[in-house]
Amino acid sequence: VISYVYLFIFTSQFSPLAGIHKSGVLWLCKNVFQQTQVEYITMTGSGDTTLDYWVVLVNIGLAVVAALVILLADKKQRTFKDLHWFTVVVARYYVAMIMLSYGFAKLHDGQFPPNSIGRLEEKVGDMSPMGMVWAMMGASTGYTFVSGLLEVIGGLLLLFRRTKTFGA
Repeated sequence: VISYVYLFIFTSQFSPLAGIHKSGVLWLCKNVFQQTQVEYITMTGSGDTTLDYWVVLVNIGLAVVAALVILLADKKQRTFKDLHWFTVVVARYYVAMIMLSYGFAKLHDGQFPPNSIGRLEEKVGDMSPMGMVWAMMGASTGYTFVSGLLEVIGGLLLLFRRTKTFGA
C-alpha cells in the first residue's frame, strides 16, 4: 500500500512525470498486452478512460514488485512504523493540496464555468456521466460555491495535526 501511495502521487495529473508514465503505460498496452483500442486522451481531464484503468493496474504491479524488493532487501527490519507515519503525512498533505486547488477553482469559476449554449442544447442521453455533473454544477453557482468552500475548509483542516480527522 505504501509503495502504491508513492507511485500514485508521482504519476498523478499534478506530477511532471504523469505524461511520461502514461505514455509508457500506453506503449505497454499496445506492444506487450496487445490492446489496440487504448488511446491517450488529454482533452477531457477525466480519469475515466481505458488508459487510466491500465495505469492503475500497472501501478499495482509496480507497487507489488517494489514492496517485494524492499522486503527481500531489508531482512532485519520487520516493522515500518516510521515509513508508515511519513507516508500518512505525505498522503495527508497531498490530499490537502488537491482539495485546496479544486476548492479554489470552484470558488473562482475555474472548474465549472456557466453552461454554454451548446451544453444547454445537448440531450441528457447524449451526455457522459462527467458531462452531466459538469452541466449540473455549471447551472448552480450557489451549489458550486458551497462545495468549493467546504473543499477549501477540509483541505485547510488537513494541514494541521489537531484538525486532520475533522478535515478528513
